[in-house]
This record gives sequence, C-alpha cells and structure tokens, in this order.
Amino acid sequence: MSEISGGKFANGAFTAAFQAAAGEVSDQAVAARRGNGKGVVGARADVENPGAVFETREKAGYDVTNKINSLSIEENLEYQWVYYQDTGTDRFGYTDPYAVGLSGGAHVSLPISVNGSRLLNASVFGMGHTHGNYSDAAGQVVSKSKDIFNSDRFSRGRGSDMWFMSKGGANGEWNYFTLGTPSGRLWQWTPEYGQQPLTGH
Repeated sequence: MSEISGGKFANGAFTAAFQAAAGEVSDQAVAARRGNGKGVVGARADVENPGAVFETREKAGYDVTNKINSLSIEENLEYQWVYYQDTGTDRFGYTDPYAVGLSGGAHVSLPISVNGSRLLNASVFGMGHTHGNYSDAAGQVVSKSKDIFNSDRFSRGRGSDMWFMSKGGANGEWNYFTLGTPSGRLWQWTPEYGQQPLTGH
C-alpha cells in the first residue's frame, strides 16, 4: 500500500490512471474520449464524499462508482479516484473523483483529495474509474454496436486496465479496482477473484 501521512503524496498529485507511474500507457488509453463539452477535464466531480466511513472496500467501491457512473455517461468523460484505508480507524474510503476525459487519465495529474482537502493518515490500496459513454474514434457518442473501446469491460492489452491491475497498480501492491460502464454495470477486480459484479456486499 502507499502510505500517506503528510509526506510523499500529501501535497502533490498522482498521475491519473497511474499508468504513467507504472511506466507505460496503451494507445487505446491515450486515444480515449473527448467528452461532449459538459464536463471539464481535471475538474472534481460534484458528488458527496463521506470520507473513510465504510466497513469494507466493496461498500466504498459501490458507493462512489454508483454515484459517479451516470455523470460519466452523461458527459462522456472518464472519472478516476483511488481507494484508501484510514490508518487510525481502519475504515475504508475513496478520494474525490476527477474527470480525466480525453486521455482516459494517461498523463493527466490530479490531486488526491477528500472533499477538496488533502488526504492524510491513509494507506492507498486501489483505484476506480469509469468509461464514459459508448464512443467512436473521435470520442463522439455512438450506439453500443459502434463502440470501438469495448467500454463495458476492463480494457485489455499492454498498458490497459487489466495490464495495470495485474501489475498491482502504481506501486505493485494495489489489490482492488472498480469500473463503471456505459451499460450501467459496475465491476470490481481483485487478484484473488478476478472480475466480478460490484454490488456493495
């Protein structure tokens, strides 16, 4: 886990998608979505963030992914956040989702915040993101049958979601990842169980 205690990550930004931190990104991730002009890349989503109040990572995962996915679809922008465990209470939470738009998060630096404030005294153990709406190569919304990104699942191939997750995220130790899709289905992935529906249980 990545420890946050006022030091390394407290006032800076992880590289969004954390693939840049891992060293590589796929052409598909860099291509990604343009959005429809409603959302602003780098903007914090206007959703309630209760902080580290969840008993399980799955409950934290469901709360944020369910909240942000409809906005992601409407704006056709990808959103991204990380999951953490409070080192004092052992409860789970998530950072504020930020729009990563065009690049799917590659090479976009975002702050790590909870309700706009710095995250302190936490261990980061995973990340979540959304895939916006079904899109063509230009980032325009299309029907599911014309979607070129296979947006209803974690992406595959070198530099993809699956590649990044199987390497343990940004530091090799992350073990929990979630995805919101254009179909409205929510997914979670762990090294132990692979891809499963995200239900919050």
